[in-house]
Amino acid sequence: MGEIVINLARVKREAHRYELSPHGYAQFLLIHSCLHLKGYDHGSRMERAEQVFLKQFTIC
Repeated sequence: MGEIVINLARVKREAHRYELSPHGYAQFLLIHSCLHLKGYDHGSRMERAEQVFLKQFTIC
């Protein structure tokens, strides 16, 4: 259980660092945060899960 807060102004400022659109970066942050809430830690297992969800839920 937890909360996710995404600062959209910061998303807009930082998206270019990851070569993503602000929309794509916000999607990534939401997925990444949800995986943390599910108990994932940074690493290859989390990265694989992120890719699966990004392919399923990315609309742009």
